[in-house]
Amino acid sequence: MKTPRSQGFSLFELVVTIAVLGIVSNLVIPAGIEGYRTQRVNAAVSELAGWLNEVQASTDSKNVSCSVSIKTGTLGTQDVMATATAINPGTTTAASGKVCGSGNPLRLPGAGGASRFSVGTSFTGSTFYFTQRGAISTDNTAGLAKSTGTNDDNNLSIRISADSQPPMRCVRLTGMLGLIRIGYNSTTGVTTNDCTAWGAL
Repeated sequence: MKTPRSQGFSLFELVVTIAVLGIVSNLVIPAGIEGYRTQRVNAAVSELAGWLNEVQASTDSKNVSCSVSIKTGTLGTQDVMATATAINPGTTTAASGKVCGSGNPLRLPGAGGASRFSVGTSFTGSTFYFTQRGAISTDNTAGLAKSTGTNDDNNLSIRISADSQPPMRCVRLTGMLGLIRIGYNSTTGVTTNDCTAWGAL
């Protein structure tokens, strides 16, 4: 008695299978990349907001002002994005033996790879100050934040995107009140733009 031999797939069946896999991969892969990019940007902004909150809280507890410098441009994972230096209130002189927050710089999240972050600010010089009582200043004496290119002078924003692609997330700092808010812009990853929707930290 003869055993029937397996026929396998016909050429037509293989072509149809490859076409279906191609269509599915064209739908799934871009959505996966966008989701990954969104999660990376969300993580970076959440870490920045938490770090800024910690630095801001140390101004009263340690009787200092804190000079915060933001590194802008294209940065890689684990690059330093922000540093904070304790200074004597109303001056630019370092406060000897004191630190802002934990004293550690803020690094961008991630374990490496080819992907890059784009970081931009709404203020000149990329440095601002948390004065005592948590107010925000760009010169450490006036007690007010000053932004450039906007009518909203009492707000500073720090903008982050991955690979200069949408979405972009922002951290907004509000002058005398010292409020820290997180924003979102789903239409651009260009950090010269600002976020369009804002919420509380």
